[in-house]
Amino acid sequence: MAMVNMKLTPKEAKDESGCCVAPSDGESPAYPYGLSLSLSDESLTKLGIKTPPGVGEKLTLVATVEVTSTSQYESQSGKDANVSLQITDMELTGDGTPAAKRMYGSD
Repeated sequence: MAMVNMKLTPKEAKDESGCCVAPSDGESPAYPYGLSLSLSDESLTKLGIKTPPGVGEKLTLVATVEVTSTSQYESQSGKDANVSLQITDMELTGDGTPAAKRMYGSD
């Protein structure tokens, strides 16, 4: 399956901003709630990253996920579905090389 850009349209961003905490800059969110990952120091260490990459740097995330829950319901306003995923295995790469190797060379 090809990569899909998940950036919100201006209308989607306006609708999204009412459901969750707004960004600190007061702008509407660029991406849907729940698509942001936050990696702790321990997670970065497991990935072999000793120093976080620079803000704005583009990396590729390859992950295996496990479906942890699904739901679907219908109300007067329409149908809605939700799938929760747990990342179980992942790799961050940039320029086709594992991020840690690209940034720090081989150990």
